[in-house]
Amino acid sequence: MLASHIIREVSVDLNDQEPGYECTRWPVSQLQSYLSEAVITLSHQFRDEFLARHVVRVEPGNRWQEAIVSGGDAEIVRILGETTADGRQILRSLSRVMDDEANTWGGGPSRCHAGGPLTSYSVSTTDSSMFRVYPPVSPADTKPHYVLLESYVEPDGHSEVLEVPNRLVAMVKQWMLYRALSMDSENNSTITQLALSHQQTYFKLLEHEIARQTMEKREDGRLRAVPDSPAK
Repeated sequence: MLASHIIREVSVDLNDQEPGYECTRWPVSQLQSYLSEAVITLSHQFRDEFLARHVVRVEPGNRWQEAIVSGGDAEIVRILGETTADGRQILRSLSRVMDDEANTWGGGPSRCHAGGPLTSYSVSTTDSSMFRVYPPVSPADTKPHYVLLESYVEPDGHSEVLEVPNRLVAMVKQWMLYRALSMDSENNSTITQLALSHQQTYFKLLEHEIARQTMEKREDGRLRAVPDSPAK
């Protein structure tokens, strides 16, 4: 989805596309700021829609490790498992444990398992870019170990290419219309009501999407809970 397309569509809805005088009342830069505002807000609400996968090499030693990826530190959501260097194959899944249990993994080099498979991981509750694995990789282990992790990535609302799911675009537009009309609503009850109608539509769409995702997660949970039929 291109930001310029959304901005133009919103500008058309605002009747601000007169030939030769496009985006006169609401400049592109202003609409861009509203777009960025909406995208970042929605990314916080629907974090699972804004995840990226990264391959991170596990450092030797029994300690917390910072997950550094392109763009900076990763806000880790989960670790999918131990993987190949290219991230194309999950070698084994890892169970997640809480901080307090992970802290019992302390000890010296004797607690490190040279060549042993990874079994567990933990993400710090005080710094979501920090993780550790068990058993820790021994400094003597010549074989590199990698994990595939999913992290939340706050989108760049000023980018031309927006990584926004199509079903959220309508909410982005409604928010932009609400914010644009709000600046013109002073002493004009008609525009005030129009701005509020877009705000209300935004929240209705938001509630609908939250309900849809909640139902989807419940259904997924029920399907996972149903045991396989016994073989005949």
